[in-house]
Amino acid sequence: MRAGNSVGLLLTALGLVAAAATGARARDDESALRLLVKAFDRSSPKNIDAIMRMSLDSPGERQTVQVRIAKDGRQRVEVIEPLSRKGLIILELELYREIYNPDKGTLSIGRSMQADLFDPSERLRLVRKNYSLKMIHGVELAHRRVVRIDATSRYADVGGARIFIDPDSYFVMRVDTVSNTGDVTRKFETTTVSYPADLPPGIFDLSGERVTVIHETDPEPVSNASEAARKAGFRPLMSHELPYGFISRKMYVHNNTSYKTIGFNLSDGLAAATIFEFDLRHCPADVVKQIHAEMRSRPNDFMTEQGITIGIVSDVCPKARKKLLEAFRPRHRSALNDAEKFFIDGTDPALSVGPGTVPSTRCVTTYRRVWRNRPQFG
Repeated sequence: MRAGNSVGLLLTALGLVAAAATGARARDDESALRLLVKAFDRSSPKNIDAIMRMSLDSPGERQTVQVRIAKDGRQRVEVIEPLSRKGLIILELELYREIYNPDKGTLSIGRSMQADLFDPSERLRLVRKNYSLKMIHGVELAHRRVVRIDATSRYADVGGARIFIDPDSYFVMRVDTVSNTGDVTRKFETTTVSYPADLPPGIFDLSGERVTVIHETDPEPVSNASEAARKAGFRPLMSHELPYGFISRKMYVHNNTSYKTIGFNLSDGLAAATIFEFDLRHCPADVVKQIHAEMRSRPNDFMTEQGITIGIVSDVCPKARKKLLEAFRPRHRSALNDAEKFFIDGTDPALSVGPGTVPSTRCVTTYRRVWRNRPQFG
């Protein structure tokens, strides 16, 4: 055989191997993508009973919870520790969320997180567009062999996440976020998990408790800026060209009895952010004081334009938060619209409770869906 023919055959063989490897990677990426979507949309063929350690808003603060999820999607989370939260129960019941506080004897009823889930095809499209995925099989976690998916944003500022999923139940066992600088933060981790054939009867029913029922004034979805303006009493500042592949998923109006706010739920398929807008001229003095304190403690997360105060809450890095916030700044502006600088002075006070939280339920602010200080991943 001639040397030229040998080289040609070798190159052809290497080309076939490379093509096969590329095809395998593509299939692997697609498998990871579909597993992610099933996991984040809480679709499980099994009942789940797990003990988990979760981080809270304050740095270094964590809690242990028991999580029970029925095959029909109902969820119950009960705090085991710390003692200050022990016995707190959160139920997610399709369209409604109930939070039972044993210390105060209250049952707060509001809009469920499940009511705001992504359409699976939309999440699939966004994750495919915005992330590269790597799947690692056979990772040991909580005495189970699970799949680890490394999701890395195609935009360096956003970072990514390491997501550990049990492929038999689609249960998300652990999530570590990875910042744009490579720092890893553990969001939650499962310590034990089982898949019982049946869950104890009555665990999704709190009607037998002797409580004071509080109906939360949760944000109401609206379809456009005109509808938001009619319900809130001021016209929202709309986004233009959101960065990092984010989209504005939903717009809300929070109809508190004494003031109103407009919010936007943003996502790139995995990472999330909430934009909220206030007209401080129509807010009561105590709310204005809370917002001013928040602005002083996080000045880069707020701006004021055309009399509207705009803020952002998200786990993405400060640079990414700033760019998302700036997407809501009107294109034509003047120096007279820099009123936010007036509030950025003095010492940094503690963060205020989530705007719109009924005073008697401040202890459950962490679990609010839209206005909390640290939105859930995705």
